[in-house]
Amino acid sequence: MLGRSFLEMDFTSEVDWVGYRRGGWSFPEVGGTWTVGFASDLLVPEPLDAPCCTLLLSVSPFLGGAVTMQRMVVRVDGTQVGSFEVAHPQTLACEIPEAVLRRDGVMQIVFEQPDAMRPSDVAASDDQRLLGFMYKRLVLQRSVLPQGAPPMPNTRAAALLRRFESLGDTCEFSFVQRRYDVEPVGLFRFAGMRLHRLLRGLDEDFAGLGDPDLLKVMGGGVEGSHDIYHHGYGYVYHTVRPDAELRTPEFLRQEAARLKFLWRILKGDLRAARKIFVVRSGDDVSERLLRLLLGRLRRHGQVTLLWVVEASHAAQVGHVVHLGDGLLKGHVTYLTTTRAYDFADESWLQVCAEAEQMAERLQLLPEPAHTGDRAQETVRQGGTG
Repeated sequence: MLGRSFLEMDFTSEVDWVGYRRGGWSFPEVGGTWTVGFASDLLVPEPLDAPCCTLLLSVSPFLGGAVTMQRMVVRVDGTQVGSFEVAHPQTLACEIPEAVLRRDGVMQIVFEQPDAMRPSDVAASDDQRLLGFMYKRLVLQRSVLPQGAPPMPNTRAAALLRRFESLGDTCEFSFVQRRYDVEPVGLFRFAGMRLHRLLRGLDEDFAGLGDPDLLKVMGGGVEGSHDIYHHGYGYVYHTVRPDAELRTPEFLRQEAARLKFLWRILKGDLRAARKIFVVRSGDDVSERLLRLLLGRLRRHGQVTLLWVVEASHAAQVGHVVHLGDGLLKGHVTYLTTTRAYDFADESWLQVCAEAEQMAERLQLLPEPAHTGDRAQETVRQGGTG
């Protein structure tokens, strides 16, 4: 669980951070401050009353020529706490464990950028500075990691999971909900769609979703178990309808009408913004795309988005960070690949609990829906990974 910010720096204004800077920094510009050289460091106060803390960095890499990404290594008091490959402007997050802190009141943060290069080497420029990253903002937050918490009662887990809704990718989160008998009606319930296709669908208000000519029953399934594929949006979902029904002329027409109805329901959920919407994806998906998605969703309502990724180390499991403007990022032990039902149960619950608490603390959500609302109605649907 993240506490309040302990320290914030705005790198567009030297006044805001000049007392913390040491070597390896240029001067503030309109968008922030560039690192200069292969290493830059800060000397900042240590949060003495927290067992550990989280470091958030809003940065943009210097790219040009053959360099399409910049590497960054973060060290605190000599110990590496983060390693990143950055190809787009984004917010990086890394944990500073208690064992790293010296408890002497201050800590040195060193940022290494081994791919730094001179603008004059890749473009028509007189700039001889060795640039790595432009820093826009740094936030240091007190953290209490949720590890070691007692098992969550099934009734509490079910109530928690009803406050979330999947936006596809795979069936993993749907299986998480099913384990606790949470069976919401939803367009992406046991369905998948890649992020770039989801963005296009939202741009088009999913106008082609109700076209039966774009639907195809996929072969290879056993009796009563087939995938349906929508050619327009690359949308795949599972059906448990009997095979005899799949061969009737009415089937695809009925399915197309049902998908249009589910899209209307989802739009209503987006307008209400009572739920936290879940995107499960690898870290190879950039924050820029997640912010584009959040922008599309917010055409309908003040949506809160939870981006779930695989933790890079044990201390990160179950942890959630707020990347700003209602975009949360949670870390589970692992993400499933071929078997969506074989998920990391405990860490999913930890992430959802932390996301719910954070959203409430930041007042991102309205009051919870009543249990009699449509969002609580359930229907049994089939599932596939």
